[in-house]
Parts: sequence; structure tokens; C-alpha cells
Amino acid sequence: MKQPRLMIAVAFSMCVALGTSCSSKTTSSGGGGGGGGGSTFTPFVYLADQDTDGTFELYATQQSGSPVKIISSLPATASILAYRLNSDRSKVVFVADIDTDDVFELYVANVASGATTTKLSGTLVTDGDVSKFIGISPNDAQVVFVADKDTDTVDELYSVAISGGTPVKLNGTLVSGGDVLGFEITPNSATVGYAADQTTDDVFELYSRPIDGSGSATLISTGITNGTGLPTDFLAKITSDSATVVFTYKVDETLEPEEDRLFAAPVDGSATPTPLDGNNNSLTLADNIFDFDISDDDMNVVYVSDQDTNTRQELYVVAITGGSNTKLATLTLNRDVEDVIMSPNNTHALIRADITTDDIFELYYVPIDGSSAPTKVNPALVGSGTITDQFAFNSDGSKIYYIADQDTAGTNELYEVAASTLATSTKVNGTLVTMGNVQSFGITGSTMYYLADQTTDAVNELFSVPLSSLGTSTKVNGTLVTDGNVVSFGSSGEAP
Repeated sequence: MKQPRLMIAVAFSMCVALGTSCSSKTTSSGGGGGGGGGSTFTPFVYLADQDTDGTFELYATQQSGSPVKIISSLPATASILAYRLNSDRSKVVFVADIDTDDVFELYVANVASGATTTKLSGTLVTDGDVSKFIGISPNDAQVVFVADKDTDTVDELYSVAISGGTPVKLNGTLVSGGDVLGFEITPNSATVGYAADQTTDDVFELYSRPIDGSGSATLISTGITNGTGLPTDFLAKITSDSATVVFTYKVDETLEPEEDRLFAAPVDGSATPTPLDGNNNSLTLADNIFDFDISDDDMNVVYVSDQDTNTRQELYVVAITGGSNTKLATLTLNRDVEDVIMSPNNTHALIRADITTDDIFELYYVPIDGSSAPTKVNPALVGSGTITDQFAFNSDGSKIYYIADQDTAGTNELYEVAASTLATSTKVNGTLVTMGNVQSFGITGSTMYYLADQTTDAVNELFSVPLSSLGTSTKVNGTLVTDGNVVSFGSSGEAP
């Protein structure tokens, strides 16, 4: 089965090589905290080869006692490939080879009592499989998935009720060699946007279709002057009002072929895409789009591009409706912005860039109205220390979290900085064993969860820290078998 390189994630946001974590506006691990005071306990979920090395299973924390397997009836030969929780974490949709070894199908189970599973993918063609790329509509009614369900090695897009039923194919008829590359469900749960080489093999376009399969697929990326299709590592995000998609698209430039450009278009395909980047589709400069984000109020897009100086990645802001752009970070020779996210209050961008020292990437806070230059977020880094691409705001934008080898070269740890003060950080994680590192993190309510080989080098486990008591961590997972690791946690995840 041909696996797509990219997958559209939350809010139609495709992060490069998804499956690795991308910088995010806010982090939410999707689990729950402990009960008490009459509140209902919500289990926290993680994926690990906890009991058998190489066999990945789902586990849920209990109000007291060790975590338990969610799918207690999983056969000894089976393993879970990927999972996603619904919004209240009561159900889990997952891909596993339960019925036939090495044939991966789609199932749903209750998190609290998941011994009984319901198959959602229906009958697969011989050698067919469901891929890792699954999604649940925000209203928890439908599950969308990619599979070579009808024709072996041809990845197509399907929707099925989370309660079960017959899957409906969403993509249009694919040309020979065509596949669905990725998808996302709009926030209003009505529509699925997807990328596919539906008409011409290896020429990927954006389409949309009602999630119930009614009507027909509509081409979104239509009528772009000199357009040649989506780049393989394209980026796309849907606005919170479900109306607009912002995406990168290849344009055949005269200075350098197949440049990535930035466009906005109605999700329903009712209008030709509007160019957003500084070239304004004039073909006067050779540029690329390296990253972008949309403000929560759907008004502005911040993006990273080398539109003014080829190979120098700088930061810009533009209205989502198009028009003139403003450069927010002007860089010198050999300096680049790598990643950008918008603050939840829509006033600032947070960027990772080597503004101060070449190849030493740090975080900077930039007002999008252009009223001041970028301000460094982190304190001084030790030696050749650098910020990783793991950084995020909390839900109200008052705190910034990031992973960096800030205090010890080669040792990545997790830090918190207040957006109101900057340059003064507090370490979040507990004490790491020699050679230990924090891998990833997510916030749920008043608790930070993070994955680290904190206790034993090269053994990744899951830890929690109250945000009111940083540095005091508790191991969340159960005892791991030799060579076992926690590989994913929270609202969604996948096996390596």
C-alpha cells in the first residue's frame, strides 16, 4: 500500500512528515486529569509496547492503580498501528490487524470497556489495508479514513458512521496511478477536504466533498495561473469557520521551476484561489513558502518565505483576503526563520529562527502589526544549544513551552516562559538520567504530559507534571517489558 508522505492534521494543517510532531499553536494531549470532589475521572490514553516488545497496544490510566489495556481481547499476533480519540475521550477509533495477521482494518471501542470492538472499515480487497490516516468529525458522528479498500495499492478516501455501517467513498474516480494523499474534516463536521492526483497521475490537487458522500467532489485548487499542482510536501490549513483553506501550490516560475506559492480559496470551490504571498503571482521572483499559520480570528496569515531574497527565509503577514503583505522579521545573511505559529489572542507570532547566531535556533515573539522587532523568548542557551521544533502556547497564550538543550549541551529538556516577561524560563520536567532527553509534550487542563527517557536512557516513558508544581513529575505508564517504549499519547498517535 502506497503510504502518503504527508497527512492533513487538525484544522487541515499538514505538517511536514506528519507522524513527527510539529510546532503547534496550543498543545493538547487530549486526555483527562484525575477525579475528586465528585468529578468524573477521565482516563489518559497512550500507545506502547508495554507488555510485548514490538507489539503496540493502547492503555488507559485508572483513578487508582496501574494503567489497563483498552483492547483486552487483542490477539497475540496483533498490533495497533494508529488511534484517535473522540472529543470526550469515551471512544477510540484505531487501526489494527485483529481479524487477520498483517491485514490492518479500522475499529472502534469504548475506552472504559473496550474488550468488544466494532469493525468500521467493512470488507477489504485482497491485500488491502487501512492506513494510519484516520479522523473523527468534531461532532463525533463520522470517521474518515484512507485505505486501498476496493483496489489493492490504490489509496482512496472513505467515511463511515462511528456507530458502524457501510463506508462511503468520498473521492471522485481516480486516474490510473492516482491516490488520495491526505484529508481533513472541516470544523463544522460537514465537509472533508482532501488532496489527490485524481485527474492526472502525480499532479495533486485539493478537493472537497460533503462528509456524507452526497453530491460530488469539488475542485478547490482551480484556475491558478501557471499552476502545476500541489508540492509533495505541501501545507494546508482550514479556517475555524470552515469557509476557507490556505495552501501551498507549485507555480512554474521562469527563474526557478516549480516554486511553492501561498493561496487562499473557498472550501466549496466557489471562487478561484487568491494569491497571498508577496509575488502576487507576478512571476517576478523565485520564492518558496516554508511554513504558515492562520490567526484564530481567521483574519490574517503569517508565513515564512524567501520572496525578497532567494534562499533567505523571512517572516511576513497578510490578510487572508489577500492584498499587500508586511515583513515582520528582516534577517541578515545566513539567517533564516524555520517555523511560525500564531498566538491564541491573534496579536503575535512565535517563530523559531537563528537571528542572533548562525545555526543556533531560538524562539522570538513578534507583534503582527509590525510595531516592533522580534524579541527573544528563551534565556541564553549553553554552548551550541538550540530550540527544537517542539514549541507551543498554552490555551490563552500567556505561557510558551519549548524543548531545547538550554542548560546542558545535547540534553533536550522542557521549559516554560511567561509571554508577559520573556527571557526567564522554568524547567518543566523532572531530573533526567544521564543521556536522557524530553521528546514531546502536551497540555491537558492543569497538567503537562511529556515523553522522555527520564528514568532509563533510551527507554521512552510518559510523565505528568502539574502546571502549578513544575519539575515534580510522576510516571504515567505501567512497567515496560525489556526494550518496550511509549510511542504516542493523548488524543491521537501512531506506532513507529
